[in-house]
Amino acid sequence: MKRKYPLFIIDDSRSHGRGRETDFISCTSAEYPFVASATYVTDAEMAIDRDNTKDSLAIYSDSRRGVRMKIKIEQIEPGYKPADVRNLLKRAMKEYLMRRQTVEVDLSDVSDEAIVKFCELMLQQTYENLREKPDDTQAKAVKAILEKIKTDYEDKE
Repeated sequence: MKRKYPLFIIDDSRSHGRGRETDFISCTSAEYPFVASATYVTDAEMAIDRDNTKDSLAIYSDSRRGVRMKIKIEQIEPGYKPADVRNLLKRAMKEYLMRRQTVEVDLSDVSDEAIVKFCELMLQQTYENLREKPDDTQAKAVKAILEKIKTDYEDKE
């Protein structure tokens, strides 16, 4: 069945007054709808949190990527299957981190390197769209164009 709305709704406006380092993710899954918090943590906080929340529904980002964060279920209906919810949490984190990636560009002098990085970011999002909808012709066209631009600018360097 095709979704009429996104699986994850991310509130990163921080207008909730819960601190500058907390965002919220709502999952609209029919089986396991939930609300989770996404909080940036230090390495020390991550180690402590992992010890204290081994049985809770929380996952941690890969600190090797330079981002240290915890996504934790704040509200969920009873009767959930922990393995299924953890899979949803992993997908939520992946989508959250993909949306939060940015490419800084000097608008007065756009470099070839910035163009390549931008294409890589857009390609990640396009691959994700194609994974969910493999027959999306618009996404296939975007993918082909981005790959061409990326290749052309990589060859210039």
